[in-house]
Amino acid sequence: MSRFERMAAMSDWAFEDMRLPASIRTGTRAALVLALPDADADLFFDAEAFAERWAQKVKTYLPGAAGPVRVLQQGRSAFFFAVEHAISLLERRECEAVVIGAVDSLCSPEVLRHLEGEGRLLQAEGHGTIPGEGAAFVLLERAGARRMAEETPPLGWMRGAATAFESCHFLQDAPNTAQALASVFRQLRHRWSERADLLYTCETGEPFWVAELSMAYLRNVPLMPEPFVRMLAASSFGDLGAAAGGIMAGMGLLSLARLRRPAGTPPPVLLSYGSAERGHVGGCLMQAVR
Repeated sequence: MSRFERMAAMSDWAFEDMRLPASIRTGTRAALVLALPDADADLFFDAEAFAERWAQKVKTYLPGAAGPVRVLQQGRSAFFFAVEHAISLLERRECEAVVIGAVDSLCSPEVLRHLEGEGRLLQAEGHGTIPGEGAAFVLLERAGARRMAEETPPLGWMRGAATAFESCHFLQDAPNTAQALASVFRQLRHRWSERADLLYTCETGEPFWVAELSMAYLRNVPLMPEPFVRMLAASSFGDLGAAAGGIMAGMGLLSLARLRRPAGTPPPVLLSYGSAERGHVGGCLMQAVR
């Protein structure tokens, strides 16, 4: 199957998984956002057609969906750009809910050929990526929304999102100084004064991203889990591309639910971030339900 076909199938399944437990009320004014692969001239993906296809499906369940689908193509960081956009919409009360979809496939024949041509596939000496694929859908509402209060309790609280752009990115020759990722962590520190309990990253396992995190970590130690441990998407799923942020958010919420904090202390917090080849970087903080 092509990349488009694989992503369409996975997005249908993931949207059903989100919709059924969410019990979105008829008439809810909902905005729609899709986090999709990078706009790569060497590897065409029809994001507009994909968004239109999904919008038609959503209309069946969300007649109150507000306007067209907002498409964000920042690759591995796109989910965090989507969360930042969603928070802005909800704070301005332009809608009552935001549905974010994060979808990608690096396992289709055309993408595998592209990665092989660039020398990105995992080699015998241990460098490169394992292609992955996936889809995740997230429903965000303002705290105290009627659905949350009356029907289904929230799975977690979004405590903030931040984004930045790295000029010394993966696709250029200068060493990465991690300025953008350090900026994202610094912005999140202003929103949350405590240490995160978990760190989930969208790294692929390639040395470039390891070095980036090392530098950004040293500039933002007060935000980082202690002892410092992180969970990589690639260690379980391979490189998930634009789907990574959404899937790691879901996995992270499950892990937060299993953590226990001493009585009288706030619920645990997850720090998650993703960096894309073309320089876009984003991250967010999520807190467990008490």
